Parts: sequence; C-alpha cells; structure tokens
Amino acid sequence: MLPSSVVNAKASERWQCIRTPHYDILFLPNMVREAQRMANTLEALYVPVSKTLHVSPKRIPIILRNQIAISNGFTSFESPSRVEFYTFPPQDYNFLPTNDWLNLLAIHELRHVAQHNIIMMLKNFSLTFLIPDWHSLLEGDAVGAETALSKGGRGRSPYFEILYKINLLERGGLSYYKQLVGSYKHQLPDDYRLGYFMTTYLKRKYGADIISKLLQRGMFMEIIDPFALYTRCKKLTGRFPAQIYRDANVELKQLWTNQLKGLKITSAQPIHHRTSEDYTDYRYPQSNQEGIIVLKSGISTPPQFVKIDDQAQEHIICTPTSLNSDTKFSVAKNKLVWIENMPAISWQKKAYTAIQSYHIETKQFKRLVSHSRYSAVSLSPDARQLVAFETDVTYHHRIVLLDAENGKLLHVFPNPENYYYLTPTWSSDGKHIVAVKHAHSKATITLIHLETGAHEDIMPHTEELIGCPIVHDHFIYYNSAYSGIDNIYAINLKTKQRLQVTSSKYGAYNPAISADGKWLLYNDFGRGGMDPVRIPLDSIQWTPIEQVEDRSIRYYEPLITQENNSDILKHIPDSIYQVTDHKPWENLNFILNLDRIVLNHKKKELGLSLILKDILSRTEWRIGGILANKKQERLFTSFTYKRWKPLITIQGSLLRNKLTQEGYKRNLSKELIINLACPFVWTYGEYTYTLVASTTSEFDDANPQNTWKYTQNYTAHFSRSFPTSPRDIYTPWGQELLVSYTHTPYPNHRNLRYKSIYGSRVKLYFPGLFSHHSLRVGISSLYKKYRSPIAFNNAMEVSEHEDKRVKYPIKTSIDYAFPIAYLDLEHFPLAFLQRLRANIFYDQVYTSVVKWPLHVIGIDLIMDIPWGKVGFSLLYKINDKKMDYNPFFE
Repeated sequence: MLPSSVVNAKASERWQCIRTPHYDILFLPNMVREAQRMANTLEALYVPVSKTLHVSPKRIPIILRNQIAISNGFTSFESPSRVEFYTFPPQDYNFLPTNDWLNLLAIHELRHVAQHNIIMMLKNFSLTFLIPDWHSLLEGDAVGAETALSKGGRGRSPYFEILYKINLLERGGLSYYKQLVGSYKHQLPDDYRLGYFMTTYLKRKYGADIISKLLQRGMFMEIIDPFALYTRCKKLTGRFPAQIYRDANVELKQLWTNQLKGLKITSAQPIHHRTSEDYTDYRYPQSNQEGIIVLKSGISTPPQFVKIDDQAQEHIICTPTSLNSDTKFSVAKNKLVWIENMPAISWQKKAYTAIQSYHIETKQFKRLVSHSRYSAVSLSPDARQLVAFETDVTYHHRIVLLDAENGKLLHVFPNPENYYYLTPTWSSDGKHIVAVKHAHSKATITLIHLETGAHEDIMPHTEELIGCPIVHDHFIYYNSAYSGIDNIYAINLKTKQRLQVTSSKYGAYNPAISADGKWLLYNDFGRGGMDPVRIPLDSIQWTPIEQVEDRSIRYYEPLITQENNSDILKHIPDSIYQVTDHKPWENLNFILNLDRIVLNHKKKELGLSLILKDILSRTEWRIGGILANKKQERLFTSFTYKRWKPLITIQGSLLRNKLTQEGYKRNLSKELIINLACPFVWTYGEYTYTLVASTTSEFDDANPQNTWKYTQNYTAHFSRSFPTSPRDIYTPWGQELLVSYTHTPYPNHRNLRYKSIYGSRVKLYFPGLFSHHSLRVGISSLYKKYRSPIAFNNAMEVSEHEDKRVKYPIKTSIDYAFPIAYLDLEHFPLAFLQRLRANIFYDQVYTSVVKWPLHVIGIDLIMDIPWGKVGFSLLYKINDKKMDYNPFFE
C-alpha cells in the first residue's frame, strides 16, 4: 500500500485540456490522440448513459492518467469532483470481453456521474449515501449500463457471476447484510456482483427508471434519514432491500438450476485434495520437472506459488509481494516469471510493472525488467526468451520478445492498427506465439509464426468471450463462454474444426498441457474455489461445437431492450477539438470531511475540516477544528504542496485551554508548523519496504513567559512487511524502526535554553502458534537532556503511565494477537459482528526515577464491525495491584 502522503506528480508535468460541451478532458501531451478520441466518445455517450436516470449531468473533469500501470478508473465527488481513467488495460478477458478499455471505462464512469448528479442535488444531499447499500446499488447499476450499451460488459461474462452462483446453489444463498458488509468466514462476491444482480432484478421487474426513483428524495424526512433507501424501496416496490435480495435469489436460483438440468459433467481427476473448507484458489496449473506449479490464494492465504507433487502434497515455493492474481504466470526449466506491480519509489500518481523471475532450485529472485508497462509475459519452452505484451503511455499496444536472462529487448512485432492482444503464449515446440486479438469490438485467436513474423487469424472475429489460448501439437486450446458456462475448447489447426473439450458444472479455466503431453491440466471452479484437475488428451471424447447447447440465462437481456442503444460505440464521430494548456486553479471545489473519531481510554477526538484541492491533487488547503482530550480545542488551517519532492506542509493553529508539560494552562495560544517529508516505497523479493524521512519546524507561544519557542524535529521511519491474507491481523513477518530527534536550536529565554530529546522505537512481527496468530515485540526508548518542556512531536508515546519529566524511559511490550471466532452475527448492518479477536499484552516501563520497572499485563477483546472495531481493554497494573477496564471504539 502506498502511503497517503506519497508525492503525486513531478513538477515538470505540463497538463493540457480539451473542453467539450459537457466535459473538461485533462491529459499529458503524449496522450493527445486518445484524448481526441475520448472527447468524441464521451460526448456521444452523454445522453444515452443518462437516459434511464432522467438527468442531465453537470460538467465534470475527466483525467486520463497514463503514468499509472494499473487497470482502474473511478468517479469521485469528494474534493475535487472528477473522473479518472487509468489508461492501462487489463489482461483478464472476463473483465475486458471485446471492448476497448477506455470505452468500457467511459460507459461505467459516466453512469456514476449521472447517479451522483441526482445524489448531490441540494435537496437530496444527506447522510443516506454513507450507508453501504448505496455502493453496491451504484456499482451494480453501472455494470448493467456497460453491459446494455456495448457488446461486452461484465454482465455478459459467466465468470463474473460464478461466485454468486456457487454460493446460492451450494450454500443456499448468504444473508443480505453479510453480502453487503463482508465476511472473514466465507468468500463473497464484491459490490459489483451483488449490486448487478439486485439492480438488474429491479429493472426487470419494476422498469428501467426504478434506479432513478430510488435515488430521488421528496419529503424532508427522506433527506435527513440515513436509512431512506429502506423506506424508499418499500414505498416504490412494497419490499425492503433484503426482501428484494431474496426475491432476486429465488429467480436466479430457478434460472441457474434449469441451466444445469441434463448437463453431462466431465469426470476430471483432481491434482490436489483439499484439507480445509476455507475458500482457496489454485490457479494456472502448469507442469514442471518435479510437479505441478500453481498460484495459491484465498481468504486465509496470500498469493503464493506452490508445487504439488505426485502424492498431491503442497510445497510452498515463494510468496510474491505484489502479484496480480488475475494475471497468468509462466514456468519452464525450473524458472518462474510473472508480472509484478511496481510503485514509483516516491510518486503516487506514477506506477509501473516489472517482470520478476524466480529460480526454483537456487531460490533466487531476479527482476528482469523494471519501470515498465508490460501486462503479460510467458517463457519459451527452453526458458531462453520471453514474449511480453506492452501498452505504452501513448496507449499503443505491442507484442515483444525479450531475453529471459536480462530482459533485453530482442524484437518488436509491428502493430500499426493498434490491436489489443491478451495473454500471448509460446507453442509447446517454441515455433509460434498464440494470443487473443481484439479488433473492431470483436475477438479472434491469432497465431504468430516466428520464422516469418506472419500473423494468422485462426477463427472468425466474434463477440464470443474467449481467452487464455495455448498451442500443443495441431490444436489450440482456449477458454470460451460459448455455451453460457465457461469451458475449454479446441481448434484443430489442420481442419479448423472447433470442439468442446470440457463440460464443467460451474466453469473450467486456464488450460495447460502436462510435461508428458498426455494430459490436459486446467482449473475447475467448485464450492471451495478453483481446483487443479486433469483429463486425458483424447479428441474422440470432445464435442463438435455444432452440437454444443447454448445454456446462457442472459439475465441482462431486458436491459438491452430498455436502453435500446447497444451499438452506440459503433457510431462515434471524429471531430477535432481545440487543445489548450490546463490552468491549475480551474475545477476547484470544497468538501466537508470527517477527519477522525477516536473513543478509548487513551484518547477521545473528533475532527472536522473543509478541504480544497486542485483537480490533479497536487495542492491541498484545509481549514478545520479538533476537539480532543482534556478539553483541548484546536482551530487550524494548513496548506500542502505535493508537486515537488519533498512534500511541503504548512499549518497554523489557534489552541484553547492547552495543557503544557508544566501543567500550565493558557486560554489561547498560537502554533505554526512547517513540515518537509520525503516518502519512499519499493518492493523486493517477498517484502514491501517503506521509508519516510521528515523534518518539522514548530513555533508556539504555549509557555508561562508567553514567548515564542522554536523546536526542530527530525524523524525517519522504516518498515518491511510480508504479504498478508484477509484473515491476518498483522503481517506474519515484519520489522519497523522509528528514530526521532527534537531540539531547541535557538532558545530566546533563559528558561528555554538548549534542550533535546532522542527517541527510537522498534517493532518486530512474527508468526504465532497457529494460522493468523501474530506475535509482536516492541522496544521504545527515550532520552531527555535536562527537564525539558519540549513536546516529543512526530515520534512515539512511550507509556501512558510515564511522568513526562522522566529522563530515561524505556518501554518493552509483547503482544500476542489471535482470532477467536468468525461470527457473522447480524441484526442490522450497523450491528453486524464479523470477527471476535483478542490481544494479550505485557508492558514493562523502566525509568531512572523509580527503583523497579512498571509492569502491566492485560487483554484486549475486539469485535470487528463494518465501521471499525469496538471492544474493551482489561489490564492489571502489577506494581499498584490495580485492575482497570476501558471500553473503546475506533
């Protein structure tokens, strides 16, 4: 995770702007071609995307982020209001069936713009939209729009629905509130899937404008009621949202049950036997000399490469730190290669990919290519070359060959038409490369002959969802949703005949060939996740495609009829818009932000602020207040500039009733803080590293003499962490080091002579006795030169019990955190109890003014809820022989 303070953009960037009738499109000069195309596309979509919501959206900026190698996009109505497109397409064919990536983002995000224009109307703005129901409703409606207004869209993909489908048919359907807020017990479909099925059911039953009606507010009580969705839904449909969810499940269960009637299931041999009920995927099974290599991940397992031997036993190979589990890895000759996300070391709005390798025998990591924009990679059978796919910052796509030892570029395959390719892979004889090609909103499978460089389209261009092709002998094997259930198909390269190879109950994916060439390896999706299985390679058992029955439920079809514009992307004009330089002060707006709520025995704080940012998030101005312990009140204004390195923050505050370290109270004091920070983040091997170096100058007059005091602080914070699973409380392996020095370099009063504080803190993380248990050991030390009135800013709190005048405090702490139960207890979303966990702790504080160290033991009992955590801390002060009980909420 990138720190929130990481620098956003380089000072040398010069942004340009295209102003259309409804949008301001911001981009860097190297994206001007795509900016012109998107200007036309966005204008063509303006009316169709908003039609069934009955709203004309206000002007909004669209930012084309071409320096972030992550496949994403979002709409934000926080300050500043904007839409951002990350111009790096994904390699998952289920996410990008046949659409152009930017076109798909345009439909989805413009639907959000239309939704929020209803929400953000003055009469409709309320706390209603902080309730989690809304997020799934809005995302699901946007998925429905992308499906109805294009020939692709995730609603057409059987893989998009598969987890929801399995939970419904195998577990009888999970509760609405559990689906809504998440679970540590079961793997759940995300808000996109939950919302898609609920909003599609609503549109099928109550008409195309039901979402618009749900978003509207009429009476005053509906505006201020945070649970207005429930009453609004009841008023319009006669049903509460949880009842709508159950109604949709009844309909879907009937459709999916009928889909499976009479289906002949392929009898596949499992490669691995599950020993746990926890949801776990074993993706992309591939043969190696010593067994089958898979990518294992799940609710209790971070993504890790695992070898499955002949006895079906697992052996962990390595745990990559930032692997995208939706991107296929490759293995040959005991060498693994994969695409890894690579953050820019100090710029948040820049991110790259890297090609990472790992040698299974020597256990050595090697980064072959860094600071790249590759999205797919595959090893040749002899492990000497790589084929990779790249999308550059101009949105141009190309397939390239690289040296597998050093990542050196060997050859670039021309792509003047700028076709998009997915998962290029070597043939088993190393003479060809096969890939899915997207062209003109359709897909085909292309075979590249390495000897001549010729490209051959193997099948007609189609709107069929196809992906993950491989070549072995005279067959190409690939995924397809042809029957309405994802399965593996084959094309005979000699006859061009297409055949269905597998018939899975829920879905078959990721074909590969065994080392001896006798077995087809693949993933079969079941109740517990993706299982690695195999079947003999016997073409006699395969079914000609003409005999394959179409079992698609086409749940989205009424949406296509309602929108009546599924060909809109085929009729985009090619107007040329004027390009101007972007002015930083344009598109500014304010937002009221709840900064913090902390309630526990140590701290009680409430903070609010008004935020103003520029559209590119390079500058930020805040004005706000904080009400904290001991009746302290703070009014502040701050300015942060993120365009340069280091980050610069200037904050001025007025404080009332401030309690100084001498116990002196002032009715009003002033404070000025100037902070310079240099944050860095990088990955290597199995770890993520962060380093933040900062210096802070503080001026305040909170002292009995009413004179200004100047203190200077220098702080460095370093951390290293191992990947975690969703169930992990802390990282299983990690280290943190914080060092800080504060002094008064220029005292101006005899009572403010030179004084200083040195501090350090070390935290070490270790695995516990069982899964998801964690042992944390910490040591903090503090040295104060003289009886200093200096507050120890930006460092650490040594102990809540220590006398702040003590010279040499040293604190040792031991924490053992572990889960007790995954409860999933519900009465209402606000009271949904996801997990009960505990933290047993022991603290020892040694100071120079007491003969014996202070000892504290205790236990924290914590309940994880959707909004944070609630619980209590029970501690025993051994020296005082006192027991304390402290509830908390964070």
